[in-house]
Amino acid sequence: MNQTKSKMHTLYFLIALYISIYIGNIVLDITDNFIQNIWIPRILGTITCAIMGLLFQKYWLSKYA
Repeated sequence: MNQTKSKMHTLYFLIALYISIYIGNIVLDITDNFIQNIWIPRILGTITCAIMGLLFQKYWLSKYA
């Protein structure tokens, strides 16, 4: 793999990481308003972040990076 493709793969990975964390935080904020126990929204946000990361890895990063 040449240097440019390696840098682009890293950039795509970081973009996917930030987007999945952002979506996990949105789920955390939404569920925090409805559920009083803080651990359930945190777990839901973590699961959402992990699922989004896996989806990005399978469908986006494998295609373009």
